[in-house]
Amino acid sequence: MLRVNPHELLDIHGYSGLRMALGECFRNRRVLITGATGFLGPYVVAAGLALGADIHVLAGGNGIPGVKSWPVRVEDRRAVSEAVSSIRPEAVLHLAAAGVSYGSSAMAELLTVNAAGLDCVLAAICEVGDCPVVVAGSGFEYAPQTRAIAETDEIGPVNAYGVSKAAATLTARLYAGRMPITLLRIFSVFGAGEREPRLLPYVAGRFKQGLPADLTAGEQVRDYVYAGDVAECFWRTLGSRAATGALRVLNVGSDRGRTVREFVELVASELSDRGLTSRLAFGERPYRSDEVMYYVPRMERLHDALGWLPSSDIRADIGRTIDWFLTYDCS
Repeated sequence: MLRVNPHELLDIHGYSGLRMALGECFRNRRVLITGATGFLGPYVVAAGLALGADIHVLAGGNGIPGVKSWPVRVEDRRAVSEAVSSIRPEAVLHLAAAGVSYGSSAMAELLTVNAAGLDCVLAAICEVGDCPVVVAGSGFEYAPQTRAIAETDEIGPVNAYGVSKAAATLTARLYAGRMPITLLRIFSVFGAGEREPRLLPYVAGRFKQGLPADLTAGEQVRDYVYAGDVAECFWRTLGSRAATGALRVLNVGSDRGRTVREFVELVASELSDRGLTSRLAFGERPYRSDEVMYYVPRMERLHDALGWLPSSDIRADIGRTIDWFLTYDCS
């Protein structure tokens, strides 16, 4: 399966603001990244390369200059322990996850990878000594709200993925007394490397084929944040270092809610600018039975912790994402 090349992302983004903010603090520092071959992983690796980190990845990364790959699955406890013992990381970014695309994994697999896999990684870190860890969580851990969601709001997931990520949060909390751990609850991410049935690649793929895009009415409100900004958030969070003793939880979004319809219309406009037009068939699909209609985070805690918020131009980010889809296969 084709993935985004981290060095291509580095050429596109440069991460100059990140390099200015963090300076030399990660140069030659051993950082372990799990989930490096997933959707967000290449962006996080690219940002680490920009910072000069000594990057080690589990289960992928072969052929990426400057990255050491360890062919290990996070749920393989013995293999993870051996790899971590060899690497002796000075920091860890844990992104490995199953079920990111809706309905793509059964509950048993979700819990095995998302909760038990995190336990394997954190237990292995305990064996080699304390280091800061940043874990990818999900906004789907929260109970649905009709307003922006704060980190102190109730946990009450309504889908299997959210349940597994909430279990991962409880797992991280068990280890937070032994190492500084931050959980980033990420909301609606988009960017090159996404796959159908996620929204942007679905619409781009239909337009590329000259077919209508069958959609819901699009009244759901989301906070769409670009993958490059999320990657930067991981490294800024790692640089801020949480205190040992309690799990630090931070929401991650763009600090701007918009309807699904608004987002899709921006995608269609960028496709039209590139000579691709088709019909947006709003209302052709029903809402899911577990559809979350308002899915927007509050961002004050992230700003207080990092002194920074994602600030990218969503139209430009949609445009560069579409350019990638038109160059490669959307399916």
